[in-house]
Amino acid sequence: MRKLLKLGMVYCAGSGTWSFYNNFLCRTPPNPMIHEQKHKKIVVVGAGIVGLSTAYYLSQHPENEVILIDKSERCAQECSTQNGCLVMRYNSVPWTYKPLMGVLRGIWRSDTSQAIYLTKAMQEPGMVKFFWYWLWQNRDVLSTNMMKLNDLQEILLDKLLVDANIDPKSINYEKDSVFYHLGKLQGIDLPKAFEKLAKALPPVPDGAIQDVIFGNQEMSERVFNKFPKFEGLKKYHYAVINPYYTLNTQIFCQKLDSFLKENRPNVKVLYQHELEYFIFDDAEKHLVRGVKVRGKKEVINCDAVVLCAGSFIARLLRENFRLICPVIPVKGYTMDIPTDLPNQKTHLGFRDIAFVATYLEPGYLRIAAFGDLSGQDKSFDPRRVRFLKNTLIERLDKKEVHQYKNLNTCLRPVPPDDAPLIGGLRFYPNVFLNAGHAGRGTTIGLATSKLLSEEIMQGKATSLPDTKPFSPSRFFL
Repeated sequence: MRKLLKLGMVYCAGSGTWSFYNNFLCRTPPNPMIHEQKHKKIVVVGAGIVGLSTAYYLSQHPENEVILIDKSERCAQECSTQNGCLVMRYNSVPWTYKPLMGVLRGIWRSDTSQAIYLTKAMQEPGMVKFFWYWLWQNRDVLSTNMMKLNDLQEILLDKLLVDANIDPKSINYEKDSVFYHLGKLQGIDLPKAFEKLAKALPPVPDGAIQDVIFGNQEMSERVFNKFPKFEGLKKYHYAVINPYYTLNTQIFCQKLDSFLKENRPNVKVLYQHELEYFIFDDAEKHLVRGVKVRGKKEVINCDAVVLCAGSFIARLLRENFRLICPVIPVKGYTMDIPTDLPNQKTHLGFRDIAFVATYLEPGYLRIAAFGDLSGQDKSFDPRRVRFLKNTLIERLDKKEVHQYKNLNTCLRPVPPDDAPLIGGLRFYPNVFLNAGHAGRGTTIGLATSKLLSEEIMQGKATSLPDTKPFSPSRFFL
């Protein structure tokens, strides 16, 4: 134990010294003013919804040449396909906000929303930095900032569907669905407990529609009667109702991918191209001039690079730029459950255990659950799968749960403040980040891509008045 403590102290001292030098003593290199360059060749790394939308907005400028690379055989193979398929329109509460003891409980318990595999989690380069920043977050401030992205996303998504000639029905895009966030109350005096809870609910934006229902009669009429087979719902005392949109993210990405290939001649999409390392300028070491792809002899030359690398962003930055990025992979489990319930455009979430049930398509519910810390490990833990099935059986229909299919895991890239990282790196000014969406690429991915493209093309983002809350500089990157 003493040796472990000493190693921890040495690590903290070394990291602190390096951070102090890097952030306060080291001189910032000159800005290459990429936005003033007429013809730009830009490499985008990662082809999920964030990478595809980044390529889409950059390619709106015909003078740009955009090269999109991804190590997979096709687009959208991470969170963009294995998610809850919800545009969480009014969900701005930080995903990472939870009591400290609730986090620590996951170290020794597997029957919790967040299991922590400490050895695997600590292998992530940004884990210690993540925890430090996480301790100091302000939930209300973050909620206000995130809502601005949510507002922008709705406008951009509607415009993109028209521009790319994508039929909303073909991607299950519905703007008239609602989300029931169910919760339980503690104590004997439930009305008093509910009154206390109502005061603590996070703020909603001006014009937002939110309805809170409480009591057996109202819950029966508006919730329980909609789902007569789900007997377990009757354990819940209240529901917060918001408009959420549905969107089959995987199909949307496939259609956007096809649009880029067929309609944007200035975009080249390269799958099965895994990034190996960057080529730096011989004279100006802070500028990236090319990308080397594993197994390929040729180098892809470029004027700028956009990293949309999802949960791998922290390792990529450490290995190539010696930067500690506090974005960590958070593992979620997803599965599809057959159901004979009619599509009532109503989706369910549960405050006591982290999972949502989305009516994905006729006859199926998409379950997205948990937020485990296990590093880059995407394997199934039998204990977690068993706990997930038991959790679903307690709340949904037992027979339907036993017929589940498409069990998957995905790694959500989560920063400590739950807000994405949008912008250029301080010491590598032609390297830009569009990362850290915390599994909300469907909700905010187009908004962040639009803002980043504006920064690259104009020198600053203009769709929002202030993007500092999303700048990588808040983590000294």
